[in-house]
Amino acid sequence: MWTCACSGRSRCPGGAFSPTGTPGPRTPSRPSAGAMGLAIGVRRVYVMMKLFARDGSPKLVPRCVYPLTGTACVSRVHTDHGVFATGPDGVRVLETYGISPEELRERLAVHFRN
Repeated sequence: MWTCACSGRSRCPGGAFSPTGTPGPRTPSRPSAGAMGLAIGVRRVYVMMKLFARDGSPKLVPRCVYPLTGTACVSRVHTDHGVFATGPDGVRVLETYGISPEELRERLAVHFRN
């Protein structure tokens, strides 16, 4: 995904690196926006990540421990094990890949809604 200016757009790909790991283009027509632009400049933020760390611990957690750029701005999380919709009342499993929703509930410490 390429970094781009997002102000006023309904959707915007984010991230500082391309899918191959190289820095995204920064030209006058595609300036870098950064995390703050994503947190306040778009209606929906989709996150793509691995669901579990190398040690098996979940990366989808009920509360963040690092300083945040924006709170409650992520709409959907796409992972290698499933797709999750996030909201003020918890997380909803939209799709799973190779694991059942029940197994996800056992391995993750987040509150799931139906």
